[in-house]
Amino acid sequence: MTLFDLRMLRTANKQRRTQIESSAFYVGYRLQWIIRLFLKGKKFPTGEMDLAQYKHQVLSIVDFVTDEDNLAAMLDFDPREFFETMVRLFLGHPWLFITNSGKYQFEFDKRSQSETEQKLRDEARSSARDAA
Repeated sequence: MTLFDLRMLRTANKQRRTQIESSAFYVGYRLQWIIRLFLKGKKFPTGEMDLAQYKHQVLSIVDFVTDEDNLAAMLDFDPREFFETMVRLFLGHPWLFITNSGKYQFEFDKRSQSETEQKLRDEARSSARDAA
């Protein structure tokens, strides 16, 4: 989204503004913008998050972007912008939150653990049937 786009949005009539704001293009860049804002520890519309809020948002962002469907959508939308945003996960506070997540369990870890447990159950059932 360029400065020109923002100026057009400001001067658009209400109906046109609603059309612009509901477009996938606009929503995609707004999502990128809010993720970057949260990765900086900032609140919307103004202010700073406390450390607990900041950590929670960073960990939630990791869960969001590691979801296969969300990842595909973000990469299809604007891969360059997405990667420029994701680099921020590996710097400063966000990286510290990720590497020191404590008891927090990421969604991809939960899915992986669940899949492993299911495979073990299936193998046990198969072994029990073979033994019978």
